[in-house]
Amino acid sequence: MKMKPLFGTQSRFTTPDKASAIFVYDALNLFFSVTLSKYLGPLATSDGRPSSQVFGTFQRIRGHVKKYTKPGQRIALVIALDNEPTEKQALFPEYKMNRDENQVMQEEERNERLESFFDFLATFPCTFAEAAGEEADDVIATITKKYRKPTFVFSSDKDLWQLLNNPRVTQISLRKSEKVTDADLLKKFDTTRKRAHMIALYKAVMGDVSDNIPKVPRIPTKAFHEAMRNVSYAEGTGDPVSLVIEAAARLEKPRAHKLLVEYEQLVRRNLEIITLKKELELEETHHRGSKQQMTDILDHYECNTILAQGNHEFLFR
Repeated sequence: MKMKPLFGTQSRFTTPDKASAIFVYDALNLFFSVTLSKYLGPLATSDGRPSSQVFGTFQRIRGHVKKYTKPGQRIALVIALDNEPTEKQALFPEYKMNRDENQVMQEEERNERLESFFDFLATFPCTFAEAAGEEADDVIATITKKYRKPTFVFSSDKDLWQLLNNPRVTQISLRKSEKVTDADLLKKFDTTRKRAHMIALYKAVMGDVSDNIPKVPRIPTKAFHEAMRNVSYAEGTGDPVSLVIEAAARLEKPRAHKLLVEYEQLVRRNLEIITLKKELELEETHHRGSKQQMTDILDHYECNTILAQGNHEFLFR
């Protein structure tokens, strides 16, 4: 007896272990990129229900699959989910406490949109992946190591740039809809793909306003960059904090070195929070995908152009 495939599309989608390439999405990053998109605008149904979380999500995923999939290639769609980062919050209770999502969307509206967003994602032939007490960033990092396959990471989160030292990883910014390039790494972190894992050390010293992670006060940027250029270590080896302190000690002016010594414990804590985890125990839930359920949701949110053109049918052929 011939077994049916896990997903309804033998030629295009499968599970991560059987795929030749993985497309992994940071779920919340995708959600906010489509609901707050200036390009899409405030999409709504005829009776006023917001619909960008459905229409925009479909258009993004469809566009990515068509653009980055090779003919005949079987891929895995993976949705990385966030949980409360309990270990990081234990290290630093103020972690991400500067974020007030109600400033951009009221809680009731956000929760309603999120519910329909995840219901819609579950109609795709995809895998939901998460880890207890961990963020989507670390789930994504674990996926890149666990499966060791060409992986497209769809997120605007610069923390994930740490993964770009892996030649199998390509990151697509959801904000710009463009690949993250060597020029981006050089401009933002004064580094290259081969040294991308050192972004964690850079941010541990210079801080990250978006995550409420403080920088070393009064650190001279130019001198710190010079010290970083003289630091080299393989990912997961050595003591990066000691190495950058030693490099700063060799600078002509002593200020950067003195500050790094004074705030060494701050830098070490920041580094532990920022460095991506790649050894998590993942919970992976596979969804077969349902053309009928997808059609029903698209119809409910009046995504008439998609339905009229049959754009969703390619997912199930």
